[in-house]
Amino acid sequence: MRSRFCLQVTAGAFAVSVYIATCEHISEGQPAFPIGFTCIEFNSDYSGEELARFPASTPQACRERCSQESECTFITHNVLSSICVLRKGPPYVGKQHRVNVASAPKECLKCPENDVAYKGESLGSSQARSASHCQALCVEDESCSYFTFDILTWDCHMFKKGAIEFPEMNKISGRRDCSVDKLAIDPAPSCAVRHVAYTGSVLETASAEDAVACQMLCQQRSSCEAFVFDTASGTCSLHLALAEATKTSSTTAISGPRECAPKCMLTGKSYRTSEELLTVEQGLDTAEECQLRCQSTTNCGAWSFASASRKCDLFENASEEREEEGITSGPKYCPGACDTIGFHSPALEKTWYSKETLELEACREACRAEPKCVIFTWWGNDRCFLKEDSCLTNLEPQADTVRTGWGTCSSCFRQGKGYSVAASVLLWSLDTQNAEECRQRCAFMEECSRFTYDTATKVCSFLRGEAGDEEGDTLISGPANCVEDTSCILRNIMWQNNSNFVITTNDPSDAEGCLALCQKTPKCNFWTFNKDRLQCNLKTGNESPKILPATSASFDSGPKRCMKTSGLCLELNIDYHGGDIYKTAQKPGGEPACREDCYHEPQCRAYTYKSGNGNCWLKTITGFTGRREEQNAMSGSKIGCPKCQRAGMAYVGTLIKQLKLPNHAICQLACEAEDKCEFFTFDTECKLYPSAVTVKTASYSVVSGPKRC
Repeated sequence: MRSRFCLQVTAGAFAVSVYIATCEHISEGQPAFPIGFTCIEFNSDYSGEELARFPASTPQACRERCSQESECTFITHNVLSSICVLRKGPPYVGKQHRVNVASAPKECLKCPENDVAYKGESLGSSQARSASHCQALCVEDESCSYFTFDILTWDCHMFKKGAIEFPEMNKISGRRDCSVDKLAIDPAPSCAVRHVAYTGSVLETASAEDAVACQMLCQQRSSCEAFVFDTASGTCSLHLALAEATKTSSTTAISGPRECAPKCMLTGKSYRTSEELLTVEQGLDTAEECQLRCQSTTNCGAWSFASASRKCDLFENASEEREEEGITSGPKYCPGACDTIGFHSPALEKTWYSKETLELEACREACRAEPKCVIFTWWGNDRCFLKEDSCLTNLEPQADTVRTGWGTCSSCFRQGKGYSVAASVLLWSLDTQNAEECRQRCAFMEECSRFTYDTATKVCSFLRGEAGDEEGDTLISGPANCVEDTSCILRNIMWQNNSNFVITTNDPSDAEGCLALCQKTPKCNFWTFNKDRLQCNLKTGNESPKILPATSASFDSGPKRCMKTSGLCLELNIDYHGGDIYKTAQKPGGEPACREDCYHEPQCRAYTYKSGNGNCWLKTITGFTGRREEQNAMSGSKIGCPKCQRAGMAYVGTLIKQLKLPNHAICQLACEAEDKCEFFTFDTECKLYPSAVTVKTASYSVVSGPKRC
């Protein structure tokens, strides 16, 4: 009579019923594996070079054949087809979920045993993370010969020689001399994948104590989305999500995402949508890896992961939710994924709103709820400040507990692909903390239509017009706006004078398409769309001849980019004399209404408002050259405070001019008015430079920028 404890597996499907029974209860013809064979893993397949394949009724029979082959190190057995595959190479590498497949190493010691405990001379107990960890604790104690791990309490009991085994539920036991997979017992985040290395270009490397510490390093780097920890060298490598798509097997690596089970994940829910982009049938082990795949997939906005089949569905957006057991879903990016860590943006006067004693996510939500809030700074002690976009000009380093961020992260990025940064399309470049900051700064520039960000060098390149593609593991690129702002379209307005067309085309079918085409065309500064003819006219907006608005139900018109204006940078008691386009009618709105008129006039670059008589003069950039003092006059730029400028950097090179001007906004106007000027730096004075300049770091009171935002 057979009395050993055995594993009984029902007819052909290991996933259906696996339980402990005494061998005398096993019927003939049913596969019975001694408890010592519990290293057989069901519904699992591992990578390795195939040596041979042949029919075998059970995984045990397959392993017996492996034991006869010197090169064989492990097997995979298909339960339905009864096909045995012998493989060579290290076992437990490159795990993939495959239904009705069992895998096992060549040497399968009687350890560990499920639902078995030891009794004998005890060496005491301690807490362990797993049965493997309990075994490792036994190995560290020379007196220990046997161990028992309680899966409910995580207690690890150790025993001297002579201990005997007996059946007991919820216990895992074994000998100290069982083979130990060190990688299986090393500390790691709960969502990490062992024996797997994410590949591709590395953003940054550092030393770490373990995989848990490596993940924490990833969380402190604004662009990091995934990590790889090498247990042999202690090296922590930080990556973009793209690295997951090219993962490989490894005997020493533990890989994982920036965060495990973030709060934005929805357990037991799936998305109901017809906008499915892609289904990844295999190769993903966790819901977090499904989210990583979404982050590296262009146009993916949401995902759903089935834990049983390991299937990952990617969608353009998160539409209707429905209850579905075994499914985890979520957005492309969780809130905070694009925060800049360890930076704050000092506010200009009247551009911030204090929200005291708010936690981080409450601060983010407050920014989303406040129409004027574009960014926020949270100081780690629950101090929350909501700020307008002009505050982003200055981004100063602070402690790692400080975060500056946006209400949401953009989902229109391309990973692993950038735009070719040719001189003909490059507006300027500067360092940014992540791709979201890069995109936001591109959106501040009227001519910037797209950007390329290198996460390794942190260089953000602002581009105009069209540009070719280039490949790169560390590159992220995208448009200035994921959803284009069309609020500046002037309905039923046409611009008179047709002598300065750039393009006349019938391709766009509406005003919004005409606006998008203007943004892609470098020479286009404004446009008019003929609704009767479905014709788009792109125009340069040169200073001569003058272009005047006229009312017409057949036309819509607008500038190249919808921009938010701010009046905080205007000059008091200063008149920009000359360069007049026309004088607008007196309006009760005063200077803000005058600036708004300039914003909607395509040729207007500056304005002067005279409070004495209420006159508003719209001017070309040449008006700035006639700058003079005049009481009750207020003058400024079309966009008010330019937001594309950056504090903490200075240009060095051959000076064109050095002027005494009041602030960086007026300094940029001076650069625009000077034909040879391409860049400026404002410290205590305004310095104008040609294109051939170098950049150096400077104090945060120094502001630099391009000729025109």
